[in-house]
Amino acid sequence: MGDLRGRRIVWSLLGKSGVFRSSMAGSPELTAFNEGRRDIGLALLADVKRLSPENYALMQSEQAVSDTAQHAKPPTTGENDDGRDDSDADA
Repeated sequence: MGDLRGRRIVWSLLGKSGVFRSSMAGSPELTAFNEGRRDIGLALLADVKRLSPENYALMQSEQAVSDTAQHAKPPTTGENDDGRDDSDADA
């Protein structure tokens, strides 16, 4: 948690474990599987918050900055037409 790379790994594990989303799925078996995965993630999250709360806050802010930077990229050529395409203009 004291290194940016370590915080990225922990954040990735928390995301993959489903800590930040619902465990509900289309079947009871898949829901139970997801909940087991989430339980491991919650244990990791509890350990991180208990052992290194200041680095947990830092990890969250780093991820927020990273997410903002990814969403702030300008559209590439062809994506600035608000989803319309030329064939719709003729209709």
